[in-house]
This record gives sequence, C-alpha cells and structure tokens, in this order.
Amino acid sequence: MTFLLPGTVLFDGFLMAGLAVGGEALRVFALQIIWGAPVFLWVLLVSGLARGQPLIWAMGIPLLVLVVEKSLLSEARVFDWFYAHATPLPFAGAWNPMMGSASIDLADGFLAAGIGLILFGLTVFGRRHFHEI
Repeated sequence: MTFLLPGTVLFDGFLMAGLAVGGEALRVFALQIIWGAPVFLWVLLVSGLARGQPLIWAMGIPLLVLVVEKSLLSEARVFDWFYAHATPLPFAGAWNPMMGSASIDLADGFLAAGIGLILFGLTVFGRRHFHEI
C-alpha cells in the first residue's frame, strides 16, 4: 500500500518544492510586470489621447526620439531604455530556480516603476478629461 500512499516526508518535500518554485515564478511575474509597465502604459496613454491612428503615434514618437538622439548625440539612451523595456527580461525563458534567482537592478526597477506610475497618472487624467471611452 505504500506505493499508493507515499510517506508524508515525500509529500512534504514535493509540496515545499512546489511552493518554492511557485513563489519564485510569482516573483518573476511581478518583475516582468514592473519591467514592462512603462511601455504598456505609454501605448495606453497615446491610444487615449490620439484622435486618429494611435499606433502611428505610439510608435512614431519613440522613433522620432531615436532620430533626434542619433542626430544630436552619438548614442540613443532614451530609445535604448524604451526598447529594453518593450522586450521581456533576459531571464524569462532561461530561468532555473536551482541555479540562481531572477533579479533586476534596483535603480532600474525603481525607475521603471516611477515612470510607470507617472504614465499611469497621465493615462487616467487623459482618459478622464479628454477622450472618454
């Protein structure tokens, strides 16, 4: 009968391993949300404020920033930051809880969260006062 009902030690081991992996997966999910929030909220802001063709406005303004940055400066820091946040974090596909944990730079995380909050506030303000759905 032990093959049908294994000991509680084995069950506890599986349960704790599942909770550890599940908890780490939730942490990675939360980091992905913080990382991608500025881009998502940018698109939401522009789609609420643009009278027509919001996709062109949402993609056109960052491309205009790229052109201005490349023509005036030798590097494109703002566009590179925006593009980095438009793609998932590098550990999204190759995450292994046994080899190490997922993390982002604390300053970049706070910057992403701060810009996300500013864009969220502007989005709510814009949708409330300009183009209501």
